[in-house]
Amino acid sequence: MKEKKANNEALEKIAEITRKNSKKGKITIYDDFSKKPLSLSEEESNNILEEIKTDENYNDIRVLRGSAGAYLFSDDSMTIQYAKIIAQVEDKDIYKLIAERVRDDSETYPRPTKASVFLYEPYMISKEEFEEVMNNIRDKEEYNDIKTLNASNGVPYLYSSKYLEDDHAVALTEWVEVIRKEVP
Repeated sequence: MKEKKANNEALEKIAEITRKNSKKGKITIYDDFSKKPLSLSEEESNNILEEIKTDENYNDIRVLRGSAGAYLFSDDSMTIQYAKIIAQVEDKDIYKLIAERVRDDSETYPRPTKASVFLYEPYMISKEEFEEVMNNIRDKEEYNDIKTLNASNGVPYLYSSKYLEDDHAVALTEWVEVIRKEVP
């Protein structure tokens, strides 16, 4: 009975932390449950995760699996798309992060992605790291569809050749960066 009460308290605390983090635009890192103030064993953490998935009091709490671990967020305060971005930032998988955003923009909207978006929230990739990734991304087979281009005003963009033809990407970039601003 005492163990069940302790698990319920830990469950409540995890839900509270997760909801609070989500309101601040952050995800909760599963591995942190083993640290203070919770100090849970792996088994306790796993049991609590299972309970979160099945207890309707926690139906806003979602679990994401990343390459470096699991993450929790509340979908009352954060979209799945945003949570995935934050998880990829936590995973430090910069190539995949950039490629997925560029592919999504190219397929969904369709539009190229302004390169500078990766320097700001929620990505916060340093300029040096971004430049290094861009210099090496072409050499990686799984990312060979990610292309770069510059508008006539010099602003760099990225697009996926899987979803946008080269000429279409150039025209869209020029429209967004130059022509649209010149036309009243």
